[in-house]
Amino acid sequence: MSHNRSGIAVAGAACGIALGTVFGVYVLGPHSGASSHVTRHNVDTERKVDSVTAERNQANKSVQAADQLGVTLAPDAVKGRLQDKAVLIITTPDVNKDDVKAVNGLIEPAGAHVAGTIGLKDKFVARDGGDDLKSIAATTLPAGVQLSERNSSPGWHIGQLMGGAFLKKSEGGDNAEEQSTGPERKIVRDALTQGDFLTADGLDEPADVAILITGGSDGKKGNHDYVAGFLRDFTEGLGHNGSGVVAASRPGAAEDNGVIARLRDSHDGQEGSQTKISTVDDINHVTGQVSAIRASADVITGKTGSYGIMDGAKAAVAQ
Repeated sequence: MSHNRSGIAVAGAACGIALGTVFGVYVLGPHSGASSHVTRHNVDTERKVDSVTAERNQANKSVQAADQLGVTLAPDAVKGRLQDKAVLIITTPDVNKDDVKAVNGLIEPAGAHVAGTIGLKDKFVARDGGDDLKSIAATTLPAGVQLSERNSSPGWHIGQLMGGAFLKKSEGGDNAEEQSTGPERKIVRDALTQGDFLTADGLDEPADVAILITGGSDGKKGNHDYVAGFLRDFTEGLGHNGSGVVAASRPGAAEDNGVIARLRDSHDGQEGSQTKISTVDDINHVTGQVSAIRASADVITGKTGSYGIMDGAKAAVAQ
């Protein structure tokens, strides 16, 4: 899988170089006085472009075939990994529904069940909503949950609130305890849904682990830089006050300023960190979906990692 995707990237880069050569020829050709040479060069370049395109198409077909086979094998690859665990699914506004459906389809084979689903809305990740989120975090906080005084960013505080309300807390190992009561969870849920910050289903019990599924934004265009930074803070707060989080995305979010890239910059190599976060950058492929489940089982016990096909990943698939 990883080799095939690398082939796609190489093929795409080669295609770009070849096309750039063509454009250069057309711009410079009229001034060179060597029309016959240009014609031959154009033919050679077109052949190279055709060859690269064919290789890229073949690589795409290979990836698709591997994914089709992986769909059949995936349930066995996660079997029993989350036995008797409860999973919280959180999605961002730009998430691809097919990715969510695929991950949900592996939770039961893993031996787990969904404790609840949360769909973050645009208002949740918008700069204008920050003060309201901080206010909700301060006024609905369950009795046993604390907010950081050192980091008071909106994303961090609302992540800590939701981690304390909707996730169990573990001080290490596989044993985790509830941090909030049923009425306290309902207060937090109602405040966020009535404020139009998110949609929620379930949440009647605290989960052992959260899987945050996002899209593929690299955090570069428009307000995406703020959104990526907010989601990084939110994930960190969620993981700090909860028993573990797996942040999963499409490859773009592991590039440049994307949320996965930012999380990896913050946490890679930090042994013993209180914030238990693992990352997956290929959730649109079966390997990434399997990694999300396996990484969830690991993060509950304190083991974190970065998985996928991008440069920041330390392994292709969670073991």
